[in-house]
Amino acid sequence: MAEEKVDDIYLQALSLLVAQSPENSAGITLTVPGAVVRGELVGHEAWTAAWAVQMRALGRGTGVEAVAGIPDQVERLSAVIREEMGLDPAADAGHGEFLHLRNATIVTGAPGTSISGVLWRGRVSDVSGWSMGN
Repeated sequence: MAEEKVDDIYLQALSLLVAQSPENSAGITLTVPGAVVRGELVGHEAWTAAWAVQMRALGRGTGVEAVAGIPDQVERLSAVIREEMGLDPAADAGHGEFLHLRNATIVTGAPGTSISGVLWRGRVSDVSGWSMGN
């Protein structure tokens, strides 16, 4: 019989506390399959605002308007999907199930394969270990 994986209630509680205000953040280091991720744990609202800024700053020229509008389109579509699933369409799509990091560094086992200063989003259930600080 396969053992059911249980999400870390302490990590979820920390994520929910940080999410109470867009100004909140906490330095954290996470172990996920294939990588260690460290950065500032922020709430869904702060992460999506940073994602929108990042998408709007991607470039210039043909198609930039479409790329800049992706965060708004994703937010609208996720509200429709939540409503179709019988969930509150206004509910935070990332609340509790996902972690959101800003200024993240992702380190894999291979030399020279780290990425720094990025936004990162991952499932709480994929975290096998964590510590405060980054």
